[in-house]
Amino acid sequence: MVIKHKKFGEFTIKNDPLLQKHIEAYFRELKKLGAKLEDISAPEYAGNCVRAAVNLDWLDKPVNVDEALPAKILWLNKEIQNYIGKAMSDEDPN
Repeated sequence: MVIKHKKFGEFTIKNDPLLQKHIEAYFRELKKLGAKLEDISAPEYAGNCVRAAVNLDWLDKPVNVDEALPAKILWLNKEIQNYIGKAMSDEDPN
């Protein structure tokens, strides 16, 4: 899946389609990063969500989360979460 932003460029999420093994690995990685919403701020959570995807090599380009603009991380997180949500949806597209 290709995601595009005028300011932040174009990325490809390499796991297409997103399978159960990818989802499970992603959430295990989030746990390792300590991404509990009640324990951290929204920007920290977004950063950990993107870090999890980066650590699992989901994106076609490297992303240094610590050195990125916060808006870029929030955008990437939103796109990753939307992609996960679509993969986990049981709605029939027909």
